[in-house]
Amino acid sequence: SREDLQRACKLRSGGRISEYLEDLELAGFIEGTGPVNRPEAERNLRYRIIDPYLLFYFRFIRPSLRRIEQAHGPPSFSSFVPERRLAAWRGLAFERLCYQHAPLIAEKLGFGAVRYEYGPWFSRGSDACQIDLLFLRADRAITLCEIKFQEESVGKDVIAEVARKRTAFPNKKNLTIEPVLITASPPTEDLVREGFFHRILLLDQLFGP
Repeated sequence: SREDLQRACKLRSGGRISEYLEDLELAGFIEGTGPVNRPEAERNLRYRIIDPYLLFYFRFIRPSLRRIEQAHGPPSFSSFVPERRLAAWRGLAFERLCYQHAPLIAEKLGFGAVRYEYGPWFSRGSDACQIDLLFLRADRAITLCEIKFQEESVGKDVIAEVARKRTAFPNKKNLTIEPVLITASPPTEDLVREGFFHRILLLDQLFGP
């Protein structure tokens, strides 16, 4: 949040931090996003790095600069990119990939011709909750996307997680909410049998014909 950045950078509240954030956004290094149902609510804005190289640099290269510089010969990738941290980074990278291709997701799900707004949704406080990608559609439907990147198949335990998010979203107009799972690995058979998700979209289906 803006407040988090002010504290971390030891800046006073005022116009200077606004100038910094605007410059970084215009340069394409960061992005400020609010909940899709209230995108202009400045107090709810969250800023994140969106430049792919900077994301990788700050996560893996910068913490290992000394080791890389002192290596005899080219350092091996695995020496400064632990598998556990790489797995977490892949998950976040997959979320960003889906967000960047939201119009393609809408086409694949069959509502590309409908007017819609899209973005993440999150709540603050003790019951904080986040939805990876949400489409608010003009046909009085909401597409709630859960994005999963993992090596093993996605099992039906994801249902409880998504059901909680669906309940947390303030659906004051009582619109139809269609949960969708976007995954890089296939779902288990018992998850498919549950019929909870309106659609399950695999990575190769997203970018395939």
